Amino acid sequence: MRHGNRIALMTALVALLSGALTANTFAQEEHLAPNVDIETFVRIWPTTEKPQLRAWLYNTKSAVLEAYRVDLSEIAPDAYAIHESEADDERSVTYRIKHLDLSGRRPSARWAMAVKEIYEDSWLDRDIEAPRLSPGVYVIRMVGGGVEKRTWIAVSDRALISK
Repeated sequence: MRHGNRIALMTALVALLSGALTANTFAQEEHLAPNVDIETFVRIWPTTEKPQLRAWLYNTKSAVLEAYRVDLSEIAPDAYAIHESEADDERSVTYRIKHLDLSGRRPSARWAMAVKEIYEDSWLDRDIEAPRLSPGVYVIRMVGGGVEKRTWIAVSDRALISK
């Protein structure tokens, strides 16, 4: 190796180790794959209101949401399912929702969300309204950027008053 090349290489190595340069300085910058997420802060909604959800987008500008009516026993067959929140425990609601076969069902509602601009490699969240739904339990499915996420809500025309 020639003396000039060795000095240039050593200078770049020192700069890299000191944090002045990153690995992306030498390679084309790579962005992470698109992702989405959906959540709700309130699980039970009255029929007089549109359910509120929070949708998250990452490196994608749009997503489609669908509400599938399900029987409560499909996602919560017992009290343990409600109590357990570990996503990898097949008895938990979280696991059951993620693995529930929706392929043969028609959605009760479908809507979309889109944003005009995204910031690469940054999560963007939006509060969104679902359409009004009839009484029942629903799995909300969000698909965007090739990724699917799910949550659940219940809609009821009943109220419980406690004194």
